[in-house]
Amino acid sequence: MYLNYIIFLFVSVFILPTALTAQDIDTLEILPDAGYSFEQVRTTYPKAFTLYKKGLRFNKEAYWVRFVGKNTNPYSQKVAVFPFPMFYNELYYYDYDQKKWIKVVAGMEVYTGYRRNNVHPIMLQGGRQDTLYIKIKTAPLLGQKYQADISMYIEPLEKHLANENWKWLWWITTISVMSAFFVYNLYIYWVFRDASHLFYLLIVVSGMLYITGLNHYFNVLWQARYYQMEPTALGIYHVDINNFFMHISILGVMTGFVHFTRYYLQLAYHLPAWDKGLRMALWVLLGLFMLSDTLTFSGLYYAD
Repeated sequence: MYLNYIIFLFVSVFILPTALTAQDIDTLEILPDAGYSFEQVRTTYPKAFTLYKKGLRFNKEAYWVRFVGKNTNPYSQKVAVFPFPMFYNELYYYDYDQKKWIKVVAGMEVYTGYRRNNVHPIMLQGGRQDTLYIKIKTAPLLGQKYQADISMYIEPLEKHLANENWKWLWWITTISVMSAFFVYNLYIYWVFRDASHLFYLLIVVSGMLYITGLNHYFNVLWQARYYQMEPTALGIYHVDINNFFMHISILGVMTGFVHFTRYYLQLAYHLPAWDKGLRMALWVLLGLFMLSDTLTFSGLYYAD
């Protein structure tokens, strides 16, 4: 299986041409949404679009954005469009093979099967400048002190998938190695019934959860969608299902290391005062983390 991915990456990077380069879309036109359908936006209100300027404060729950996707090559090419904000977005492009408009949905509120939340895969025709439309949800930003600028980025889908497959290869390799550690130490625990090995297993499992969440693979493995966000002067900070499992894994690592140390060194027998101090410190630390996580993930206060 690894060999297949290595061959795919080699062909993608060194053999197949990637003529279309990544590009930021500088010119965007916007239309505040008033319950319009896509057909209304395209045919009835095309002249109502205005040039977008950064710093605009949103006063509608959604905005239609019109921009041009350029493909100067003579052949068609699949690309990935990355819009921001990325709560829930609907992108429309014209498919010349099917002779109809296609809708692609992505964002933090919808499962797409991609590691990143805002990947919109589309096809750009060769030698054309196609007009694209996207409906961007801005409702979570209404009434916020800080907001965000609308932005659009396009890169060849082939390049994006090649990068994603490299990340997947390193992730699955790391998880495989840690799984081997887990199986070996599970056998050691089954033979000796030593509690220190049980907590070592907790550390390993927590480490695998952390690495998976850190690389956003719960967006692929877990179809349930969840997020909390906090706009700041530096940008929009958010937590999602990946952060949730990362925080759970941190609690597991702390618990595992403290109890692994206690049982491995037999502190309760040799240094009972230190053993009691470690247990108390762990409970205090876990309590602070759980308080912070409860406030953040419930949406009461962003304490991340």
